[in-house]
Amino acid sequence: MQQTALSLFDSVKKYSDIERMIQDGESENIYIECKNPQKPSLDKSLTMELSRIVSAFSNTEGGIIIWGVHTERHGTSNIDIFKKIDSIATVNNFKKILDINVPIITTPSITKFQNKVIKKKENDSNGVVVTYIPKANTPVQSIKDHVFYFRTGEGEIPLPYEVLHRMFVGSQSPEIVPILNPKIATLDQVSKNWRIPILIANESLVVAEHVKIIIEFLTTDRCDFLAPSRPLFDQSVINPGKRIFIANIDGVIHKGLNETAGEITLKMKDKNRVVKFRMSVLSKHMIPRSWEIMLLFSKLRYVYKIKNVNFDD
Repeated sequence: MQQTALSLFDSVKKYSDIERMIQDGESENIYIECKNPQKPSLDKSLTMELSRIVSAFSNTEGGIIIWGVHTERHGTSNIDIFKKIDSIATVNNFKKILDINVPIITTPSITKFQNKVIKKKENDSNGVVVTYIPKANTPVQSIKDHVFYFRTGEGEIPLPYEVLHRMFVGSQSPEIVPILNPKIATLDQVSKNWRIPILIANESLVVAEHVKIIIEFLTTDRCDFLAPSRPLFDQSVINPGKRIFIANIDGVIHKGLNETAGEITLKMKDKNRVVKFRMSVLSKHMIPRSWEIMLLFSKLRYVYKIKNVNFDD
């Protein structure tokens, strides 16, 4: 199951946990944002940014902000990779500033957030702060610019109207979304084949049925080998000019229970580390949805970036 924002927050307990994330090539994603303030304070610009982040995490799946970690943007993928720790001076005071500001920068106020200080040594005055923002039950608006934000792999975006509408009036349809979890992907050290599980979840209380998954690879030239496993089937022959896998999910999908949409086995060509594909979902009584997903591979793991795209594009 996809790691939740709270379990992610709980897993970061020690300074060495953050060092390990850097060593593993962790990146900013839908659940993680890094900030590296120049001073142990919140100026006007950073407060505005924090307001947007809190709104976005609250309106999506929750998330964590790691204060005191410097990131570096990968040139090909534009993914922000953890680079190094830049400890915040007088970190305990900075935590107090966050404790005061987080509840007053959105409407409604976020009250079930958490802040914790992580130091290399117990007596250090410098350190890192990790902030947990839970998913909200009602739409949350940034009080600084009066916009509702949504979290994607690229950061915060104004909440799309159709999503905002569903949040206000209540969903009357299923809401199937993709899940990628690098922790359950495997790499065969002999064949160098990656096995990437593709999961889906229903975020609505309305049961999903007659679910169809369509995965179209946009960069097949970067793979020496590419194949699906059930319930995905290769339908490229009957879709000329496309490398496309399709799955029809039997049964129904309830909220809170992830479902396997299949597995993709691929082998990268030498020096190629980025693969892109488009994933679309259709279900009875649901407006079709699509995402563009980028996988960036290192020697032993991958990170991903996901963004919403129009189904008809």
